[in-house]
Amino acid sequence: MTYWLVRAKWDQDDKINEFVHKNLWINGYEGEKFFNEVNSIQKDDLLMLADGSYIRYFGKCTQNDEDGTHIKVDKWLEIKPFYLSGKGAYIKTISKIKNTKIKNSIDDAISNALARIQISALEIENFTVFKKANIEFSQGLNIIIGENATGKSHLLRLIYSILKTNNHLSINNSFNKTSFQRKAAQDLTNIFSVEKVGNLVHKSKNDVKESTIKLDFSKYTLKLIFRPKSEVEVAIEALPEKIFEKKAVFIPTKEILSIFPGFTLLYRRREIEFDETYYDLCSALELPLLKNIQSYPDKYDIIKSLEDILNGKIKIENGRFYLETMEKGSLEITIIAEGIRKIAMLSYLISNDSLDKDSILFWDEPESNLNPRLIKKIAKTLLKLSSHGVQLFIATHSLFLLKEIEIIKTKQSNIKYFSLSMREDSIEVIQGNTIEDIDEFVSLDEELEQSERFMDKEHISEVNG
Repeated sequence: MTYWLVRAKWDQDDKINEFVHKNLWINGYEGEKFFNEVNSIQKDDLLMLADGSYIRYFGKCTQNDEDGTHIKVDKWLEIKPFYLSGKGAYIKTISKIKNTKIKNSIDDAISNALARIQISALEIENFTVFKKANIEFSQGLNIIIGENATGKSHLLRLIYSILKTNNHLSINNSFNKTSFQRKAAQDLTNIFSVEKVGNLVHKSKNDVKESTIKLDFSKYTLKLIFRPKSEVEVAIEALPEKIFEKKAVFIPTKEILSIFPGFTLLYRRREIEFDETYYDLCSALELPLLKNIQSYPDKYDIIKSLEDILNGKIKIENGRFYLETMEKGSLEITIIAEGIRKIAMLSYLISNDSLDKDSILFWDEPESNLNPRLIKKIAKTLLKLSSHGVQLFIATHSLFLLKEIEIIKTKQSNIKYFSLSMREDSIEVIQGNTIEDIDEFVSLDEELEQSERFMDKEHISEVNG
């Protein structure tokens, strides 16, 4: 099998979007230029599609028309952009990749792309408000419903924390079991803002000896155990032979763009009342935007829909965010409504590749500070992200958001619902594939009751009127 490096741009005519959608590659030159090279491509050879100095897609040759021009691939699959050192801005139309080091790096990138992990299940014993829970997740949109203090945010933070430790391990080959146990405890402590990891053990009338957490990544499982006296380390069962990275973004309840300037430096140097999810989110927002965003059709589709809501584009200048509008020009983000800021942030996270297909989005109360019109837009965006391959975990107590998702979902929508409610000294988790599978709506009942009281008042007013 031969590795071929191919490009998709000739004389400013960028064909990458066309190639990816049609699963083909075409030699952009007529006549005999690169004729022999193209005809040398064999079935099952790997083609690496470059954009500038980065390889962004790979595909396996399924057919060569032997006309020096047309190659069909099984499917162009996106990989984490791989930089071709020393290539500069120019890449030859087609060339063999012979460098062993580059081929090995490509193999690793392909391996990671093919071994994309998902969060498939979670088992908890004696963790915070949970005495025991076995939860199976959807590969699409997971909606966690519950009133305050039922552990919605805890579930999101727990999964995110273990995933963060997992990712640290995947990119650090020298990581051993002991250092992993310490990193897992550190992540849990920082994300939950507790003094020690042992404080996360469930408190009950009975003497609880330990907390057990088992997170299934679909290809392997990580199991953590810690006790009330645990401080800087958790116990973990044998590490899997291969750990895969999974890009993730956590959006907490508080809006972040207005406090973004200088936040990461402040967090590293000072003790401030923000947990580590805010630092991680600001770090993600610091990444520069992708070039030629139009060449990423899945991203561009969602970004355009969000920019239509914003009536402008989000940008960053001198470490501060601005909304660039056609009508009013450049507006500093701090004077924009908080709900709009949240949508602008989501647009930027997609634009700078912090959030892409096959990543995971955790969003705590996406409906907060949004009016009904914007909640409808967010519901549509959540389903669109899910359809593009993003696994989502959202925590909500908005009946309006739930109803909107039910209205606009399709048969292809992959959604699962989880209802959390207090039962004696622990939280009960009810899960189902439809809202009808969940036999209670916890605090959502209050919203229904309010609607009924409002209707009764209107009726009385009409009668007395």
